[in-house]
Amino acid sequence: MDQEKPTQLSRAEKRKQKKKQRDANSKTQAKTNPENKDGQRYINKQQRYHEKREDKLNNEKTSLKRKLNWENNQQEKEDIREEIKLVEANIIFENNQAKRFKAYANDASLTYPGKAPDLQPIIQKLREGNLTKEQEEHLENIWQYSTPNDILAEESSISITGHDLKTLQFDKENIGWLNDNIIDFYMQLI
Repeated sequence: MDQEKPTQLSRAEKRKQKKKQRDANSKTQAKTNPENKDGQRYINKQQRYHEKREDKLNNEKTSLKRKLNWENNQQEKEDIREEIKLVEANIIFENNQAKRFKAYANDASLTYPGKAPDLQPIIQKLREGNLTKEQEEHLENIWQYSTPNDILAEESSISITGHDLKTLQFDKENIGWLNDNIIDFYMQLI
């Protein structure tokens, strides 16, 4: 008769389990009682995480830009530009998340910055390319009847000007981009 011994966890595994349980408790505290020491610790940890992630993405963007300068193949350049757009969108998202956790740490009456929204639909839309003719005409009409500094929309203290909308259109070099204000505005609407 083989009698199985109950497997015991090693010291490292026990520490890992304890840390995981403590983190789960801190997350719960952050949602229910953010002024609590454990809740504050978790919120600050999340803020630091998003700030570090933003720094890593900035380094990746710099590396991609260097690679773009040395590349001769047009198709490769286009692929690198697409990667840069994706990295820029992620940088803005991480920056926004860090700001949200910082604001939540200072003011518990704000809603908890929950799970990150899925960026895949936004990224897919960016990859689809140009604006439709109708969208470009609409932007052109807005641009004609406003100066670059006119505020066209404002939500959560984020202002969208005519210049912000004009950046959506491709220029002579086929470069169009989402600027920070438009992305922040969109993220606030979510």
